[in-house]
Formats: sequence, C-alpha cells, structure tokens
Amino acid sequence: MILQYSMYDIGWFLSYFQYLSYVNNHAFLSIFVLMMAQSVEGQKESCVYEDYIYLTDRAYIEYQEGDLKASIKHWKEAFQTGLFPRGKHVALALRCAVKVEDGEWAKTLAFRLAKGGIPAVYFDRYKERDWYADFATVVDDTISTGAKNYNFSLRKALLDVRYLDSLINVTYHQWRKCENDLSLEEMIQMAANVYDGFTHLIRQYGFPSEKKMGYYFQDGEVQDFPLLVMMIHLYQFGNPILKDQLHHMVCDGVITKTEMSVLIDMRGYGNNVGLEEEMRIRWGKRRCR
Repeated sequence: MILQYSMYDIGWFLSYFQYLSYVNNHAFLSIFVLMMAQSVEGQKESCVYEDYIYLTDRAYIEYQEGDLKASIKHWKEAFQTGLFPRGKHVALALRCAVKVEDGEWAKTLAFRLAKGGIPAVYFDRYKERDWYADFATVVDDTISTGAKNYNFSLRKALLDVRYLDSLINVTYHQWRKCENDLSLEEMIQMAANVYDGFTHLIRQYGFPSEKKMGYYFQDGEVQDFPLLVMMIHLYQFGNPILKDQLHHMVCDGVITKTEMSVLIDMRGYGNNVGLEEEMRIRWGKRRCR
C-alpha cells in the first residue's frame, strides 16, 4: 500500500520536528521526516479548490452589491464543482434563495446544512416559507444521518484546545496589564500546552476541517470553527505552525485566502524565534508599577 501525504501534512511534520528537536525529544523523527519529504519531491499539487474559490468570491461580492441573480448563479456553479462547500457559503446562498423566493433551491440548501449538522432550531427563521413544512418533517432524520459522516472526537478535541487557548489568553492579558503574576516558566508552559494540544490532534486526526467535523453552529448562526484565532495565537507566541503550507491548505479548501493573508503577516515580538524565546521577550517588556 502506498501512503500519500498532502503538502501541509509534510509541513506540519517538519514544523513539529523542529519543536521536538528544540526540547531534545525523539531525534529519530528527523529520518522519518526526510523520507516523507523525499517521497513528494518534485511533485506538483493542483489547486483543487481554485474554481470554487473564484466562484464563491464572485458570489459574495455580488451579494454585497445587491446583484442577487448573479450571486445565485455563481453560488450554484460553485456547489456544482462537487467539492465540500463551506458552511457559511451554504448559509449565505440559502439567504439569497429565500430573498428571490426560489423555494426548491432554498430547500436543497437547507438540507445540505442539516446534513452538515446544523440543528433544526436554525431553520425556525424560515417557518413562513412554503418549503419549510416538508423540510421540517425530515430535518431531524437528515441531521442524524449526516452525523455519521463526521468525526466528533476531532471536533471535541479542537474545541477543548480552543477553550484552553481562550483561558490562557485571558490569563496572559491580565498578566500583561499587571492584574496577576506569572513566572516565566508558567508563561512558557501555558503557551506550550496549547501548542501541544493542537499538534497532538493534528497527529491523531489530520488538520481540522468542516469536511471532517461538519458545520459549526454558534450563537444562533452558521460560523467558521475558531481555527484562525487559535493559529494567530500560536503564531504570536512564536510557533508559526504550517506557515510554509498555507497556500496548499487554501487549495485543499481547509482555510480561506483571507485567513492565509492574516497568518502570513502574523508574528510575535521575536519574529518567530520559538516559544521560549518569545516568552522571554514578552517577559522583558512587562512594566508594572
């Protein structure tokens, strides 16, 4: 059996190896990483999501400009590519369909969201629509059937790490404003805990995506999983994980071009010199009276 790795899998292993080498763990991993890198040397990846990205970008701009006819045309073309669509794109396309009273397409999009795990309560806003009654009779079964396609262990692991990340960032900003006291070692350990948790789930499940986890429902709306904010914090704390592979991740539909642009320019005070050195720099910048 031939194992195939995407470019961002390779990039993650390279980034993770650098971290492990820094803390003197598992030196043998270098051989494994080099073998993996050689296995894809010279290969060219096509940008699978290129057409989808172009079409959804146009559809979004046209929606913002009020040209619903053109927007719907490009949403439909994007979804006809056969690629897994982003939840927020489907939700926005549903809004367009409702506005132009295209009931059949609206119901199709509603089913797609339900199959992606969006709960029945989300669709209550469409109760007055002609298509809703038929949809409501099967929405729960649709959600249940769709759930079989997703990895809820990965979903839970991601949200657990995000919760840890949010707690650590609150604690850090309190420390920065001299509202609490932390030792340098505690600061390093806090940042390392998030990095370890995030890289562990990638090793176990691969990089998180809606295709693997289903859609994310939060605060009554279809939203993106909080991956961007987590990666921003990792980058700020000296761990630019997968930075060399962001373009490939866009082409695989894992992140958006906007998210890539944000991450490319993101760095800590130490210009990505590593977690411990970044924390030392931040420690030295603290000024409390």
